[in-house]
Amino acid sequence: MSSPPCTRKGFTAQCTCRPPKRLRPPSCYTSRSSSSRQHSGGRLAALIRQPPVVGEIAVGILLGPSVLGELSRGLEERLFPTAVMPDLRLLARVALVLFLVGVGHELGRRSVRPGGRAVAGVVVGAFGLPMALGVTAGVVLHGMVEPGCAALPFALYTGVALSITALPVLAGILADRGLSTSTAGAVALTAATVMDALGWAVLTLSLVLARHSDGAGLADLAAEVGGYLAAAWLVRRLLRRPSCRRRLSGGAGPALTAALAFTSAGIAVRLGLHAEFGALLAGAVLPRPTADPDAAGPSSVTSLAGTGRLLLPVFFVVSGIAIDLRSLSGGGLRFLAVLLPLAVGGKVLGGYLGARVGGLRPHDSLTVGILMNTRGLTELIVLSIGLTAGLLDQELYTALVLMALVTTVMTGPLISRRAG
Repeated sequence: MSSPPCTRKGFTAQCTCRPPKRLRPPSCYTSRSSSSRQHSGGRLAALIRQPPVVGEIAVGILLGPSVLGELSRGLEERLFPTAVMPDLRLLARVALVLFLVGVGHELGRRSVRPGGRAVAGVVVGAFGLPMALGVTAGVVLHGMVEPGCAALPFALYTGVALSITALPVLAGILADRGLSTSTAGAVALTAATVMDALGWAVLTLSLVLARHSDGAGLADLAAEVGGYLAAAWLVRRLLRRPSCRRRLSGGAGPALTAALAFTSAGIAVRLGLHAEFGALLAGAVLPRPTADPDAAGPSSVTSLAGTGRLLLPVFFVVSGIAIDLRSLSGGGLRFLAVLLPLAVGGKVLGGYLGARVGGLRPHDSLTVGILMNTRGLTELIVLSIGLTAGLLDQELYTALVLMALVTTVMTGPLISRRAG
């Protein structure tokens, strides 16, 4: 049960018990929960009231070398031959690009009113504190992991890994627990939107610094990325014209949106970034839905994101195959023992303190802190990028995936206990 709306001075209507419609979980995210439950992992997770991503990650781990490989090496090789793994990785990348177009579209069209003092406090606390803890941990771990890059990009990456909040999973939890219109739910969802954008920005910076640690070519890359962003702004302006909106809302809309997404992803890869960034940017430049029936709404984006959701199990399988629980017998267990308390403490404490400073009552503030601890799919995407970029080794990757799984599993029961 949510507490009454906060009436303290300075607290805006954005944080009332019945927030504006724009603060409700977007269908792009909540529909993912429904479609994911059609898969075995999602159905099993739903039985214990966990987000579908928990079951999907667990299935991926079961199909990896840690379980299936130990039970039958021959069976694992027959199910996932080495020759087909490149094709599976490519399909997983396509799934992410299509899905992240929808995520980027939601991030691009969801505005945050500057009067939300509670939202600002939560962003500073639930992103700033775990980021600081993660950067500090990254500096300490750099000498132990030896990731092949300088300490600064590795520390920034570790900070992102600890400070990220999975906006799609969070929206699903709010809808499942009936918190979508509560004070805590409104603040958490809006703050997570801002933190998602900040997290992707810092992640991009860490990857750029990792590739150009000596500074050579950094100015040229900055100019190229600046031109890329300027071109995206121009495309956004162009797509807002009525003629372009009509084309996007017509039968060719999904094809045109897909062309934009993969072109943007290809440019991002060419610049030395990752396809995921290009997909997010492509979704962000697409025009917002309007009340005009002839204008382009999210239909083409929803179509692509839905296709990506159907293909996401391939991503979980590929991610699960890269997880080796046997590495926990070595340094991986030490990494998990250090990073898990930092991740949980930074998110819950930072979110609680930020919400309190922002004017929320203690009950709602603690609920916000618990909700900020949700990681899930977004964390897994970030870790996949880090593994591909060489920022993570096998032990640290496995430890961080388990950290994401544990923190996501914790959220639902803690919220239910507080509501009970």
